[in-house]
Amino acid sequence: MASRAAGSADQLSAGDGVASSQLTQLGGGAAEGITLADDYAPQLQSKENQAFVAKWRAKYKADPDTFAALAYDATNVVIAAMKSGASDREAIQKALKNTKNFVGVTGPITFDKQNDAARNVYMLNVKSGAITLNSEQLKDGKIVPASEIIK
Repeated sequence: MASRAAGSADQLSAGDGVASSQLTQLGGGAAEGITLADDYAPQLQSKENQAFVAKWRAKYKADPDTFAALAYDATNVVIAAMKSGASDREAIQKALKNTKNFVGVTGPITFDKQNDAARNVYMLNVKSGAITLNSEQLKDGKIVPASEIIK
């Protein structure tokens, strides 16, 4: 594998879960320019996410990471299923299977035929020591301006 420490200028990419403050803290300048695909970015502009980020920052003095956002959404989607009247395991599972466009902090959540959460994937970039949303994102297999999906 190419190494920045060895002088490689190759474009580096990483998957979900890598977008954390430790990437930039530990990676320093070597992390600059890394492209990431992730399920979450604190910069998402929905009112739900902005409220979540504000509460998180107030308590922890840092931005929430992907795992915090996914746990928050998972908890809230189960709570929504229970509020719909589902009171036992089978009823909750059925309610989750029927979930369409649940508004989460990570974006809209819909469960597919395999019971997987179909959700947005966001393209991020390490720029000036911070993890930011790319100005271009992927939507339905096409490159679109970030403004189309970060609402």
